[in-house]
Amino acid sequence: MNLVKCENDSWLEATLYSRLGTIYMYRDIYSAALEMFKLGASIYATIPPCVERTITLRNIGRVNLLQHQSDSIFCYYDQALEVAMQLSDEEFLFSLSLLAGCSRQSVTVNPYSSLPVLDITADYPEREIRLGRRG
Repeated sequence: MNLVKCENDSWLEATLYSRLGTIYMYRDIYSAALEMFKLGASIYATIPPCVERTITLRNIGRVNLLQHQSDSIFCYYDQALEVAMQLSDEEFLFSLSLLAGCSRQSVTVNPYSSLPVLDITADYPEREIRLGRRG
């Protein structure tokens, strides 16, 4: 961590915190995992959106789920989805949506596309994400 801080590379520092959070999460040390993930997320928030930020936010939600803290679960999953939408990576967005709580979304197949349609209008009537090839 000291070496990363000397390099003054925000993305690398945030990624290191996120990876440490993952290690703590897999060792069932949830308070340390949340601390690391939140440090990483706060640094990621200062740089342009990236996949790693989305994963870190999703992992904060996942740790809250493991700790049965339902008040925070969807807050972080929703933030992860928001960042993923900024990335314009439709396949990643779909896979994140499935991992991040498909219990809140419905997934249907669009007959004109090889990709499914992710319809989140049940929770967010003002927006719908259509995954499929443009053109």
